[in-house]
Amino acid sequence: PEGDADLKVINDILVYLQALVDEQCGNVVKKRYNTLQSEIKSALKKWNITETQYKKDEVSVQALLVSPKEKEALKRLREIWDINSSSPPDSVFITSPFFDAEESSHTPSLKIFEILKLRGVVEVFYNVTTERISETSAELLVNAPDFLRKTVKPDAQLISFREVNETGINEEEKEVPRPLHLKSIWLCNDDIQLYQIGSSNFTSAALGLGNRTNYEANLVYSVSRNRNSKAFNLLDESYIKTTDLDEDMLRFKKRINDDEQTLEEDHLNLPLCFGEAVILKNKGQYLLELNFNSSSLPAGFEIYSGNENNAKCSSECIFNEEHWKLNDRQLQITIVCNDNIIPDFLLVSWNDSKGSAFWPIIVESQITLPPVESLRNLPLEALLQILSSTQPLHRLGKILESPGNRNSHSNAKETVIDAHKLVNTSGFLLQRTRRVSYAMKALRNRLEKPVFTKESLTWRLYGPIGVNSLMEAIIKEAKSEEEKRFLLAELALELSRIQPQITEISLKQTEIKSAIKEVMTKLSTDFEDNNITDNTAIEIYSKKAIQKAINEL
Repeated sequence: PEGDADLKVINDILVYLQALVDEQCGNVVKKRYNTLQSEIKSALKKWNITETQYKKDEVSVQALLVSPKEKEALKRLREIWDINSSSPPDSVFITSPFFDAEESSHTPSLKIFEILKLRGVVEVFYNVTTERISETSAELLVNAPDFLRKTVKPDAQLISFREVNETGINEEEKEVPRPLHLKSIWLCNDDIQLYQIGSSNFTSAALGLGNRTNYEANLVYSVSRNRNSKAFNLLDESYIKTTDLDEDMLRFKKRINDDEQTLEEDHLNLPLCFGEAVILKNKGQYLLELNFNSSSLPAGFEIYSGNENNAKCSSECIFNEEHWKLNDRQLQITIVCNDNIIPDFLLVSWNDSKGSAFWPIIVESQITLPPVESLRNLPLEALLQILSSTQPLHRLGKILESPGNRNSHSNAKETVIDAHKLVNTSGFLLQRTRRVSYAMKALRNRLEKPVFTKESLTWRLYGPIGVNSLMEAIIKEAKSEEEKRFLLAELALELSRIQPQITEISLKQTEIKSAIKEVMTKLSTDFEDNNITDNTAIEIYSKKAIQKAINEL
């Protein structure tokens, strides 16, 4: 709140992400992003974040984003420069682990000269990594292509190389490998310093110079060295440390671009006609929804369920061209997950594909995902233990998974030495209620804490240790109908007393109470479905308590 973040930069990035989502994603992700964007904008408004009006002696910052619709990053970088200075840059320092594999007319190493001054001498410095050719040779192998040394005007364009050390010191003061991953461009003259840092390698695709363009995000910092030497020193201090190299001792080799080629080696690109693959849940059954963006799918296509343990192999063909034709070539297909087993991802192949394409699976909402094994179908006793404890959930999960706990139910026939254990107190309603009541209060305290997203609220209500799970455990494990109705009534009363705490950016009380009321409606239905004809004191109390809880909420 009241921070000095620049609203324009944030908005530029939100618009960029919106375009990316619109171009590449389906309805589920679009809806999720729109919700997130609304929450961010609401928070920024409450925090009073505004557009910054930079003075000439201040450090300004702007977003420089690259996409198939936002190309020519170097040209746009020069446009930012021209806002700050009427004199062109005469030097540039470039850091990138990867470069174009082959030289072309749109190679950045040639294009960079177009944004430097056209008259007089200009300098280009490449920060590179090196390797020793041999123990006996003083020559170094530079991890960069030889064409970086090429100039358009040899007499006016000077190119130098500096070495980046790929080792660092860890917390234990030991030298450890630190592979270069930084990507930056620093333009300057005697006064203005322009520092671009972000995800763009010094390649045609990453800077939007060729036919193929990546999605990249960068920030550009601008500062006047003469008007703000303190800011310049801070910016300069943040820059990577390098050492000069003797060009006569350098030999060059191309480094494989891990950023862009790793995925392509394993899988083909997924054709754009395949849209979203979504996991849904309906009445306890998991469904896989396949969305197609076109009625023209590759001939002979087959879709396999993938397993995380073996990404290159498939376990089962779940849909193919034959199935699609039988479904009248519909653009949306729903498949029931056998035995409720959800695939980790999908693999797609087609005639002459010579490989498979990776098709990621997304979930409709977080609550759709099944809980981890240790939290599935928790018994009432385990829920009470978790809710009554102050320990983190991951620690309690380990306790519940421990062999001693898993075997506790199987040792019932062992000889009981303690005489008190010979008395079965499980049916004593008041004693059992004391523990349940304590757990309910703890659950209420959790529900009253500020909640910042609807998915988080859904988790608190319907997650494996939420209200719904406790309610179902009570229904399933109560020792009698009386106990069941009594405990459900007590749970309803606790829910009706909830007073949600809110902050500037949390969900409103009305939203939280509305969601709780939905749970209460289900609870009331379960209560009425178990009619008891005996008008015992507990029965009368339970009816009144449920009604009171509904009225108060």
